[in-house]
Amino acid sequence: MYGVPWDEARVSADNPVERVESYRGKRVFLVAGSSPDPVNWFDTVNEGQVLAGQREFRAVLDGAGIPHEAHEAPGGHFFRHDMFTRDLEGILARLRRA
Repeated sequence: MYGVPWDEARVSADNPVERVESYRGKRVFLVAGSSPDPVNWFDTVNEGQVLAGQREFRAVLDGAGIPHEAHEAPGGHFFRHDMFTRDLEGILARLRRA
């Protein structure tokens, strides 16, 4: 994705931590599973990384004073209908104001 040799400029351009100011004035909605299934190795590895990354990004957003909505929901890496509905309602509310 970033080429060989590694294209550091492309990596930085895709790094939300390095581009935190680009989130100012935008709606940020984050959800991660807080208790991945320990029997399912993919779930444990994947959602563990998602949760750690989200916690890091939330700290950066907080430090920059950028509002966001974040959720840590029980379970692992799966589609959460309730969070999707909440996100969709937030998107529609923002579009209606625009």
